[in-house]
Amino acid sequence: MRPWPGNVRELRGAVSHAAKEVLAADRDLVRVEDLGASAGESVTTEVETAAERPKPLAGDLDKATIIAALADAKGKVSTAARILGLHRTQLYRLMDKHGLARDDT
Repeated sequence: MRPWPGNVRELRGAVSHAAKEVLAADRDLVRVEDLGASAGESVTTEVETAAERPKPLAGDLDKATIIAALADAKGKVSTAARILGLHRTQLYRLMDKHGLARDDT
């Protein structure tokens, strides 16, 4: 067994891809090895980084912190929210509060 740090949609896609490979090899069982060594890895790094950072309260986040998180997340708001320990909608509200649009990140 191995942990899956990504979301269910990513897991479903990886298993679907692995199932096609398994069927092509005339087998009927998808194994962990069929998912590939890098499956889910990009999310792992983000989650580990987020876990290492202390979680500030949403009201304590300043504009610079939000911009830094968005930069770390390559502009992906949902990933930046995960890094900050917030829900995506909370981050959108904070972005509005600080005058940040998606284009500003």
